[in-house]
Amino acid sequence: MNRLRHGLFVNGRQNGAAADLDPARLGNLETEKLGHGDGFIKVLRHSPCKARCTPFTIAGLQNAACHLTNQKAAMLSRFIRFVLLIQMLGGALLGWWISQQNGAPIWIMAITALLLPAGATVLTVFTSAIKSRTPGAPALWWRSVLHESGACLRIFLLQLPWSTRAPGVKLSSSTPPRLPVLLVHGYLSNHRVWDAMTEQLQRSGHPVLALDLEPLFCSIEQYAAQIEQGVAELCRQTGAQQVALVGHSMGGLAIRAWMRAKGSSQAACVITLGTPHVGTKVDLRPKTENGKQMVWHSDWLQALAASETESGHKLMHIALSPQDNIAFPQREQVLPGAAVTVFEGRGHLELCIDGEVIQWVIEKLDEHH
Repeated sequence: MNRLRHGLFVNGRQNGAAADLDPARLGNLETEKLGHGDGFIKVLRHSPCKARCTPFTIAGLQNAACHLTNQKAAMLSRFIRFVLLIQMLGGALLGWWISQQNGAPIWIMAITALLLPAGATVLTVFTSAIKSRTPGAPALWWRSVLHESGACLRIFLLQLPWSTRAPGVKLSSSTPPRLPVLLVHGYLSNHRVWDAMTEQLQRSGHPVLALDLEPLFCSIEQYAAQIEQGVAELCRQTGAQQVALVGHSMGGLAIRAWMRAKGSSQAACVITLGTPHVGTKVDLRPKTENGKQMVWHSDWLQALAASETESGHKLMHIALSPQDNIAFPQREQVLPGAAVTVFEGRGHLELCIDGEVIQWVIEKLDEHH
């Protein structure tokens, strides 16, 4: 493994220092601590909006996007493009005003038009990082801020807005064929969040299908049927009997809902990245149905856990980050019997595109080949 190992958690301790892990809840702990430092992220309370969507979206997306209930995932792309247009027009007007006031060249309008959407995105990340910061490990905190900002700029400005057609199965020419992979995105997202992961999985010989979960705001249970369809399509096109399922954030909960509804016989393994398995405190009063289900210790999550067995959890590999600014308390996002790996200094969305995380996913898939 081309990855630095800085110690293992054993009985709630890491490198001799106290680490707030509950061994009774961690089950099979296969945790690798990457980077230095420790610490928890404090409760994040983002600026209020009507439906309190996730705080890493571009500025202005949250309030209006919550009116998109029961719309297709393609609508998300169109809406983000609309928000970007409004922001760029606002930036251009700001540049025009500056040029009129200070005699600056008129081309400054182009600069401010581009800077306003980017600046709003970075400001949103930085604000959430400040609110969620815990004492200690300043280098890891700064790393998470910088890399999460880059991830949000890349995904929310360059990827999610430009999804115009439904994704299909991306086959591989690998011989013999390797384990097919179904990718399940998180809240207020679409299949484009998996661009980097899809490319690397294909290079490694895995057939890949990245879903678009729809509608955007509904019960997580409702996504089980779409996952079932995705699994069936992957098996049909590849001839495989089982597939691996990889979920980011809410996508991991959707996979668990599918396992409860359809069983796990077709799941070779399940990998979750930044999934709020026991709920998140990012917003304790969400308005959307799936948002309510992801609240810390929600009734839905407790019922889901009660329906599962430890043997089912042994199919799972959980990746979490102590610097995750969405799914927190971070170290609580574990399940009895599920193996856990900790990636230090990563933000919530960064987990989808980080090179070491992607390599780890491929290594876990190889274990089930």
